[in-house]
Amino acid sequence: MNHFRRAILFVGCLILTVKCDNDCTTPNSESGSCVELKDCPLMLKVFRSLQNPVPQIIRDQLNKYVCSKNPTILFCCPKNSLNSVTPSPSHHENIIYDNHQKCKTPDGVDGSCVSLSSCKTIFEIARSLRKPKSPKVVEHMHKYVCAAENGEEKVCCPDGPIIIHDDGSISSLSSISSISSISSTSFNSPISSRSGPVDLSRHRNVGLLPDQCGYVDIISGRIRNGLEAELNEFPWMALLGYKSDKGTLYRCGGTILNDRYILTAAHCIMYNPYIVRVGEYNISSETDCTSIGNLIFKCNLPVQDVAIEQSIVHPQYSSSSYENDIALIRVQKMNIHLEHIRPICLPLGTFKTSKSEKFIVTGWGVVVVGTGRGSEVLKKAEIKKVDNLTCKNRYSGLRATITEKQICALGMNNQDSCKGDSGGPIQQMTDVYNNTARYIQHGIVSFGIVGCGIDGMPGVYTNVSSYMEWILDTLKP
Repeated sequence: MNHFRRAILFVGCLILTVKCDNDCTTPNSESGSCVELKDCPLMLKVFRSLQNPVPQIIRDQLNKYVCSKNPTILFCCPKNSLNSVTPSPSHHENIIYDNHQKCKTPDGVDGSCVSLSSCKTIFEIARSLRKPKSPKVVEHMHKYVCAAENGEEKVCCPDGPIIIHDDGSISSLSSISSISSISSTSFNSPISSRSGPVDLSRHRNVGLLPDQCGYVDIISGRIRNGLEAELNEFPWMALLGYKSDKGTLYRCGGTILNDRYILTAAHCIMYNPYIVRVGEYNISSETDCTSIGNLIFKCNLPVQDVAIEQSIVHPQYSSSSYENDIALIRVQKMNIHLEHIRPICLPLGTFKTSKSEKFIVTGWGVVVVGTGRGSEVLKKAEIKKVDNLTCKNRYSGLRATITEKQICALGMNNQDSCKGDSGGPIQQMTDVYNNTARYIQHGIVSFGIVGCGIDGMPGVYTNVSSYMEWILDTLKP
């Protein structure tokens, strides 16, 4: 509620040109009614999803909807939304309202010229910026302005996802049909409606995922209370690095898919990572070694820090509900044929979903609230699946949305799931090939209640099997 009040407050502090009639016209030239915020489902939904501090570009947009502030702040609410909480679907999944003006983005991709609030892709990026970590982000966003109407700037909303590059610049995924033969319907088809494993064994890009995946030379015993992982027990773990005044901060995790791609959570991309570290075990140690007492008998080669070339967020990701919280990062080529740097298997073909309801979550816990840092050494914990209906009931009344495309799980044996990093994996070991154990990643750490050790509150993980088609469509050689 405090967040809601702050959102109201900043609008009330703006210098506005107001209109006091009951009838009004929205910035999109739609017929509207001048009503209180609580009576406008569309505006109410927007305000409840805002993050603080609110970016100036969002402030400016919301300012234009205020039609009176004496004595109560009123908003010009589109009449066609007064009877519905959910905005009407448009002809394009990124656009909330119909607008048929065509345009070209700065990088030459087809789009529609619409108001900022009507372009889900750009609106989500703008809303997610807690502060402009890179001036280039703001600079490039302004390049998407395609028109001005009634004092309102419009943006060219691309027909595909936005890519955030390592230098802070943004661009559209250009010529979708020509990149690695990805069809133009890959991002517009209702992929979100699929759940569970899909037979994609003949997909044109299936060969980009290595057969030699999920192997480990260390098979550890039973996990108790979030034990430290063994050296090289989970060699696909990755850390996403972010620039700060104190140097590089590692705020999210990920997993190695092949020598060019990292799988992570979409919300991790919104803070503009610039580098990925693989082969890490002990963050505080220059060289990772195993020892017995004072006797060191094995040391790893150095970690690899690889630059990010592209960050591709799922086109239907919602930063307000955390739906479709998945992203791919393309990096400079890695050497993934080392004992401490290897890819993980995905739920595809032979490596189909296990019937087991137990998973292992791994990470350094780098996003534990209140500490800013977790364990120096990679840790692991057991978690057990919770049915989605129970999970949905646990999160009722909160902003989060729970669907079949997510996995809910609780810690086991006095363990909690805080051991994992946002964007990191939940995985299972499965005997699937010549009785050889391999790890398969089934989920991506997405969100949970602050503190996440709260009894009965499961963590929520993106269900990887629901996104295998999108992953394969997006991969490039």
